[in-house]
Amino acid sequence: MVFGHWQQEDGMEELLQSALQRRQQLRDELAAVETFIQSLSAAQQRRAPFADQADLFKVKPPLTTVRAQKSAAVTAALDDAAKMISEAGRPLTRGDLVRRLEAAGHQLEGGDKHKVLGTNIWRSGKFLNVKGVGYWPKAVPLPAEYQHLPLRDTAID
Repeated sequence: MVFGHWQQEDGMEELLQSALQRRQQLRDELAAVETFIQSLSAAQQRRAPFADQADLFKVKPPLTTVRAQKSAAVTAALDDAAKMISEAGRPLTRGDLVRRLEAAGHQLEGGDKHKVLGTNIWRSGKFLNVKGVGYWPKAVPLPAEYQHLPLRDTAID
């Protein structure tokens, strides 16, 4: 009987450890969801003037993986970057964009935020690089005063 008692305690210990691990996983997932919600809330507040284009900004259901949430946060940041550039009426540099995105509540990750943002802009294929001036969204006509400058496409083939 004493031996059986020890077996039960060992099983209980494993069950407890399993429950503690699962609780930590859920806490980590909840923290990622909270970050995602904050990012979307900040983006939504900035998009209020564009209410007539609401179908472009439909909120997707919460994503369950951290990787998917980070991808969604990058997409939201790039969408906001395109709007910020358009509102400025001129191409913006990576430094300008990092400052504006962070001020708008986006959390840019990495040791070199400028480089990480530049890589994400490049990979998106949604921007042009106006040599010596900054980035411009492809979907928006480039202002005449910049059309004489060399352009580089920011898509990776």
